[in-house]
Amino acid sequence: MIVESKYGSSKLNKKTGQMGNDWLEDRIKKQFGGKDPKKMKDILDSLRNGEVDRVLSEIDTNGNVTTYKLDKLGNVIGNWK
Repeated sequence: MIVESKYGSSKLNKKTGQMGNDWLEDRIKKQFGGKDPKKMKDILDSLRNGEVDRVLSEIDTNGNVTTYKLDKLGNVIGNWK
């Protein structure tokens, strides 16, 4: 599972495709590419095979959390359970 948390009025950045496949792959490569290529490959393979849930947690100013499942483009497709 990969989770992005947003507080208050903050939203996912649609211009960058935040939480979409390309955006996630870029960050995974930056994080693990030079340090742990095997881990990077394992995570990327799992992501590409649909084995990783993408989740958006929105926290309002009262501390209430609403959690959503995202598709491979980073779009909300429903509540995450």
